[in-house]
Amino acid sequence: MVRRNPLNGYYALRWKILERDKFTCRYCGGSAPSVHLEIDHVIPVTDGGTDGEDNLVTSCFSCNRGKNALSVQVKRKGVPSGSGFAPHLIVRPRQESIAGYLKEHPEGLTTGEIIKMEKTTRSNTDMSLLRLRKRGIIKRVLDKWFLI
Repeated sequence: MVRRNPLNGYYALRWKILERDKFTCRYCGGSAPSVHLEIDHVIPVTDGGTDGEDNLVTSCFSCNRGKNALSVQVKRKGVPSGSGFAPHLIVRPRQESIAGYLKEHPEGLTTGEIIKMEKTTRSNTDMSLLRLRKRGIIKRVLDKWFLI
């Protein structure tokens, strides 16, 4: 894993990614200087992603914040053309495992129980539960989560 330190080439790696992607957001096609560009992890570090070149892409501020720890499938060759490109969001392994736990426990589980099963942080679990709820996969009744 590349440590985020200017003395070991971290900023050089960021610049290399920006140049590789032609200073263009890989999600929406926006380019500098009209948008603020950042470097994004395709597979979030919270899901085991690395700081390697193959897991980093150029992203504008809006797309990177809108993605919010979700992995997306991006075109790996070239930059998507125009503004019509919309990344395909996929369900991550943590969300799949949470759905699996809920399937095994039809009586429902509390958020605390899910955190213990996942062995992760509250914020990561809350984000996964929110995404599953928005997709209509789970629901909350009182203090327990249930598979729909």
